[in-house]
Order: sequence, then structure tokens, then C-alpha cells
Amino acid sequence: MKIQIPESVLIRELDGESVLLNMETEQYFALNESATVFWHGLKDTGTTEGALAVASATFEADDETLSEDIAAFVDNLSNRGLIELVATD
Repeated sequence: MKIQIPESVLIRELDGESVLLNMETEQYFALNESATVFWHGLKDTGTTEGALAVASATFEADDETLSEDIAAFVDNLSNRGLIELVATD
């Protein structure tokens, strides 16, 4: 699945953790270290599959578990307006 990050979303990182800010809603969303890795995977590759590849290279967890965690993360971000899901052909 492809994703886009709206221009209104900013990120700040400190010591491996991050905070996302949606400038339109003025809501903050904190990311722990694992979620920060997921975020970078999504941002850098633009896909959930790419995020899974990044997470698999970073964590000692099976792909099924990571895939489920990334799917939940993407749903959460989407519901908060922090990413947009893009239909693929």
C-alpha cells in the first residue's frame, strides 16, 4: 500500500523517539523507538512493504508480527490525518 505524508505534518526526533505534529489540527502524536523506525520506513519508501523491509532489517521479529504492527500503525496515523493512503492500480 502506498502512503503520502501531508505537508502539514512535521516531525521532530530526539534520542530515537519522535513527535509528529499535524499543523492543521494542532495535535501532537508521540512515537517510541519502534514506531520511529516504522515512520522512517514509510517516509523513505512510500509503501507499507518498504516499511516492512526496513523494520525486518532493524528488528529481530518475524515478518508476520512486524506486518501486523505496521498495519495497526498505518491505521492509527491515517485516522489522525498524519498520513494519506493512496490507491494503487
